[in-house]
Formats: sequence, C-alpha cells, structure tokens
Amino acid sequence: MEAILSQLDDVYVFERIVTLGSISAAARELRVSPSAISRRLQALENRLGVRLVTRTSRILRTTEAGDRFHRRCRTLLEALREAENEVTEQATTVEGRIRLSAPMSFGRRKLAPLVSAFRRLHPRVELDLSLSDVTDSLSRDEFDLALVIGEPRGAEWVTRRLVAAVRRVVASPGYLLDHGAPATPGELANRPCLVLMRDGQPLDQWRFTVDGRDQIVEVSGALRCNNGEVINEWAEAGLGLAYKSSWDVDPEIAAGRLVEVLGDFRAETADLFVLFPDRHNLPQRTRVFLDFMLEQLRLREA
Repeated sequence: MEAILSQLDDVYVFERIVTLGSISAAARELRVSPSAISRRLQALENRLGVRLVTRTSRILRTTEAGDRFHRRCRTLLEALREAENEVTEQATTVEGRIRLSAPMSFGRRKLAPLVSAFRRLHPRVELDLSLSDVTDSLSRDEFDLALVIGEPRGAEWVTRRLVAAVRRVVASPGYLLDHGAPATPGELANRPCLVLMRDGQPLDQWRFTVDGRDQIVEVSGALRCNNGEVINEWAEAGLGLAYKSSWDVDPEIAAGRLVEVLGDFRAETADLFVLFPDRHNLPQRTRVFLDFMLEQLRLREA
C-alpha cells in the first residue's frame, strides 16, 4: 500500500513539473525544496527505466516517452478529482434553517418565488422569511441574511449590491387624465403625493438631477403608509403621485396600470442590498442560498 501511495505522489509531482514548466515552480507550489522535487523525478525515472525530461539550466522539455506519460498522468489525476468531487457532492447535504428579512414588496414579488425554487433543489432546508419595510432593528442575532433598500451604514454587516434600481415617479392613467402630468420635479411640491414611511419617518424628500445639479423636492399629501404595496394600490386608484423603485412598479407600467412621469429627469438610485455576517463564517446552507439568490436575480435583471 505504501508503495502505491508513493507512486501516486510521484505521478502528481511529475504532472506539476511538466504543467508548470520547471522543477522550481513545482517546488514553490508544493512548498518543498527543488532538490526534493528532483529526487522524486529521479526516482520515478529509475523505476520506469526511461528518461522523462531533458533539462538544462533554463529549459525543461519532456521526451517522447515523457510526453506520453504526462498525458496519461493528467487523465488519471482528472479522473481522481472527478471521483472525489462526486463523492463530496453526494455526501454534502444542504440542510438547516435560514432566517431571512426582506422588504415587503420585494419579498412577495421577487424573493418568494426564489425561495420556492430553492426548496425544490434543497428540500431539507427550512426558511423563516420575515417581510417588513422597517430596517432600523435588524440584528445579526435575529437574521442570517437581510435585504434592504439603499446602502446601509455601519460595520455590523457585510453588504453586497443585489439589484440595481432607480426611483420612478408614477401615477395612474386616470389621475393624469384628470390632473395632467407635472412638467418639472418642482411641480411635485404642489401635487398630492403618496408618501412612504420608513422606520417611522416620512420619505418626503424626493431627489432628482436637473440640469446636472441635484434637486430635492419636499412633497406632501394626505396619504402616507409604511407599506410600499399600499402606496402602489393608492397610486393605481388615482389618489396621487408615487416615488417608487423601478423593480416595484415596472410590472404595473408594462401593464398600463401606472404611467411614469418626469422620465427625463434622473431620480435617485434605489439599489437593493443583501446584508450578511462575514462570508467565511457563513453556514453552508446560508452560503448556498446567498449564491443561488445572487445568481438568479442577476439573470433576471440581465
């Protein structure tokens, strides 16, 4: 058995010498001395009774026999790696509970279908999904992953942009028929606006870029709510203008239930970020779900 293991070691060392192009490069990768690599190569050639490489001070070339042997070695090692990967994948079961927080509308529209798809792939994973537009009380002790709109501040979480988005000003066709569309962002100050509340505060300062300069318009209205889906419903009912993320209203715009206004003025971004603890310390189930979510949302946004 020890002789077989030694032969496998020699095969691996020889493959690395040829692939990397030198004994010294193989020694650096394997973290041993060049003399140790040379002894391995010499022992292999002695056992086979054939010269495998020719060496000068600068150049290492395989002989005809060495070239054939190298191809065989690569095939053998690739088969070994494939066998190890297959066994590892079969032995590794993704299971356990993931605690996830997400904004209400994004969670229902985008995230819930992904959770269903993920469960079909990994049926032994359990997932607690908490939907809320309140973000000021997110805790690493309470959630494994958290999705928020806008880049968060503070160092408690590691953050990564999940979905790129911008704000859109929208209204129903009926509202625009009755009141007309505002021509400039400044007109919003005198229009009934539907104001989203977040963490107890009204998001009543709507930002735009006008003639290359930032402009903040303070809006007001009789209706305010901390739930983005309610804001959408009020907008569709013709009760005022709304300032919403593109991912949140693009389906309604495509269906004709809402119309974008002030599209010539760039509004602020509304990127969605995912928050998680140090990636190196993530449980496997959380890491696999995070990678799945990033890939699926990237494909959907492409």
